[in-house]
Amino acid sequence: MIKDRGFDQKQLVAVPEDADGIKIEWLQKKMDELQIGASAAHPRFYSGVLYTVPTYSNPSSTILSHERRLQLVELARRHNLLVICDDVYDMLYYDTTIQPPPSLISYDLHDIQTRPGRGNVISNGTFSKILAPGTRCGWIQARPELINFITKSDYVTVSKMILEALKNGSLSKHIRNTRLVLHDRLMNGLSKPIDNLLIPLGCSYCKPRGGYFVWLKLPKSISSIRLQKTIENHKLNVSCGYGYKFAAPSEGDIDNKLDIGKHIRLCFAYYNTSDLNTAVGYLHQAIQLCITEADEECN
Repeated sequence: MIKDRGFDQKQLVAVPEDADGIKIEWLQKKMDELQIGASAAHPRFYSGVLYTVPTYSNPSSTILSHERRLQLVELARRHNLLVICDDVYDMLYYDTTIQPPPSLISYDLHDIQTRPGRGNVISNGTFSKILAPGTRCGWIQARPELINFITKSDYVTVSKMILEALKNGSLSKHIRNTRLVLHDRLMNGLSKPIDNLLIPLGCSYCKPRGGYFVWLKLPKSISSIRLQKTIENHKLNVSCGYGYKFAAPSEGDIDNKLDIGKHIRLCFAYYNTSDLNTAVGYLHQAIQLCITEADEECN
């Protein structure tokens, strides 16, 4: 996708994150270093683009905190930066008493009367995560000057179905039911067997509060590349997202890439609770094999 738009992978810079989302101070220093938005003039185009999933991020499931959302919008304004948000998991929260902060676009819209202009944030939403995977239809939120709608006749039938679901309230009911189903898959399909089988092996993770993913850190002696080879060599019936594949293809920041390579992403959106339990059992077998192989190499 990046190459199709005429960019080179050397132009990409991966931004590290912690439990509160992407690190704004790190991003500020990197933008100063690269002199992004250093010009005092206001050019026709943005000086840079930041792509992010602020809520229940893929793959880590982190949530960008309220404070950092404020800081990110201010940073984008100072540096003439366009922030493209995939706000596709925002409605998939499992604890109704702890909802995520407002979407990042709301921080850019709140002062539109006193600070007019095209703004610095685009929010992308989709029905494919909250209605059905085949509904390749979504919406954009941004300041009026920034929005450029493109419609295609192929989407007319799907759009009519979605409109009816919105009007009769069935979409809201469907989302509530989806939250219950996904919460059960997370807790009983992944979390319980992970706690019982994988944590004793040296794995660790932060239990997500929403979204689709568990970002599991492997034991010290294992990389996701090694785990992938072990699963393939032993023909184990388990599939996961290997951490090294999520590293942005940018130069430098080796420590961040190495840390990502110690993780795997587990998705609980598709398989039922029983299948997820079985899969964790296979994963337990694979990790044990990796540990044994690593010990044998050391000896």
